[in-house]
Amino acid sequence: MTKKLSERIAERIEREKSNSRVVNKASLISLKNDIQEARSAGWSLRQIWITLSEEKKIKVTYQAFCKQIKAYLDNETKQFETTLTQKQKHKASVNEQKITPQKNKSSSFEFSNVANKEDIL
Repeated sequence: MTKKLSERIAERIEREKSNSRVVNKASLISLKNDIQEARSAGWSLRQIWITLSEEKKIKVTYQAFCKQIKAYLDNETKQFETTLTQKQKHKASVNEQKITPQKNKSSSFEFSNVANKEDIL
């Protein structure tokens, strides 16, 4: 038995919708180096989007473009930066351990699990 027209329309829209997402993501990833180069040169996302749209290299709205940049490209940059900052923090902590002198154990806090009766009253 054939499906109703509304069901067929819904299926077609879902197919086109998923295909356009894949195409948009692929086009964005293929332009990744150009986009990152333009951003590092100081161009705004809006100017980059306008240029790529006029050249018909991307077919997304500005909002979708910004969302895709944040999801795909900024994520890679953040992962690289966090790796660098983790290495820098580790180096700083190692340097602090080497530089700071060892404290006397008598001046540090010591926990005793035996309660003093004077402290309780």
